Amino acid sequence: MAKHRPANLPRGRGQKWSTFVRKHLGQTWAADWFTVVTLRFQVLHAFVILDLGRREIVRLEVTPSPSAQYAARSFVEAVCEPDDWAPRFLIRDRDSIDARISDGG
Repeated sequence: MAKHRPANLPRGRGQKWSTFVRKHLGQTWAADWFTVVTLRFQVLHAFVILDLGRREIVRLEVTPSPSAQYAARSFVEAVCEPDDWAPRFLIRDRDSIDARISDGG
């Protein structure tokens, strides 16, 4: 990343991304989609939520047709489970499905 930054650009005073993640690891979850192809060549979409502090899967669900509503419901159900607590931070990428969650569906 630094090799693509112009030399005369002043360095920011804020902390690095890696420092932020390390500092708040216990309060952070990550969510993402990935595809799974079955033995019968059916494409399924899996939604996974990881607790980065405990290094464990909070929720893993599979659906043949993903949607923003499906992801939002899965996340709310994961947060509302009695054994778990709500994270302070959520790391996600900018998938079109996730973007629809931010825009309200």
